[in-house]
Amino acid sequence: SALRLRETLTQGLKPRTQLEGLRSTQSDELDIDTLRFGHEMALADGRGAAGLRVARIDFEREDGTDAVRLTRPAVYGRWRFSDAAEINAELGTERIEPRGGGAHDKTVYSTWFTWWASDQVRMDASSSRVSFDNLRSLRLGIMPIQNAVSMDFAPDERQRYNLRAERGLYSDGNRRWTGQASGEWRAHLKPEVWLGLRHARTSFEQRLDNGYFNPDRVQVTQATLRLNHRFAADSAWTVSAFLAA
Repeated sequence: SALRLRETLTQGLKPRTQLEGLRSTQSDELDIDTLRFGHEMALADGRGAAGLRVARIDFEREDGTDAVRLTRPAVYGRWRFSDAAEINAELGTERIEPRGGGAHDKTVYSTWFTWWASDQVRMDASSSRVSFDNLRSLRLGIMPIQNAVSMDFAPDERQRYNLRAERGLYSDGNRRWTGQASGEWRAHLKPEVWLGLRHARTSFEQRLDNGYFNPDRVQVTQATLRLNHRFAADSAWTVSAFLAA
């Protein structure tokens, strides 16, 4: 309704504070505990935003033999140039503290520019420099710069396609190329059920043993299933699930 839309727009202009906690267990017997805090305020009647973000991430082997703590304070900004163009940027530092080793500090950033060429086409360009999520790379202080471009095409509300190319420049001298193409087709409306297909290729210039995923080359083709369900039209609660095989 018009009243609900007005309430949503008004709510979007208010300062927002977020607190998030995550825990994941990886197949390489690594536990990752993440705590994030963020505060953001709107600028120019919602045309832009600025804020502060802080993250603390603890990496620890399941048997407790090794651990690294990463602390990342950052500032964040967003600006909408027009109905068709927007930029987001985050700049901060990472303090990496390995157990039993010396700490080191790194400058990190993440930025992306979005251009809506039409109602059907969206273009994105991004660049980021953040740490890997494995103990060996963190101890060695290896940082990747990842630059990417992508295009989303949605000819109607029942189908969507994506093309993406990414170049990775690693501080240990390695280089990576990744290309991906994917498509999704809506099979059911309520709940939303999407069937998809994804193909990706990755190649590295060198094979090193510095902790991150580093084969000569790899090709992956997957079938995907995605579910989204909102309990009611005016409900804030949704259920989402994703499966790839």
